[in-house]
Amino acid sequence: MSTDSNTNLAFGAGMMANRQMGGKNNYVLAGHNMEPYSTTLFTTLSEAKDGDKIYITDLNNVFIYKITSEKVVNPKDVTILDNQGKQSLITLITCHADGSNRLAVRGKLIASPKYSNRYSHDFTFQKKNQV
Repeated sequence: MSTDSNTNLAFGAGMMANRQMGGKNNYVLAGHNMEPYSTTLFTTLSEAKDGDKIYITDLNNVFIYKITSEKVVNPKDVTILDNQGKQSLITLITCHADGSNRLAVRGKLIASPKYSNRYSHDFTFQKKNQV
């Protein structure tokens, strides 16, 4: 990540490796979690559960992943970043609780349709319990 990545992660997610592409290998994104004081991108990641969907777009395609696991890992355990054979995965990583560990949420690619405006509602952030 670049030298200003800490600032970038306060506003969005950053790729953990150069030349990653959605829909190929293990697409790893990291983002800040400042729960419960913030609405940073990954603040609600701790609420993710198996079967939930993750939508990522490059504005050409929408990559739809189904969450298959959530686990807490030591920050020094970088095996979560490794590709898993030829599987198309996404791994979202953020701080967990007091920041001494990381929360890793992984999903498996289930579809990658062409992007269209019909998906725009899927990218609207809504916090749970919000009307």
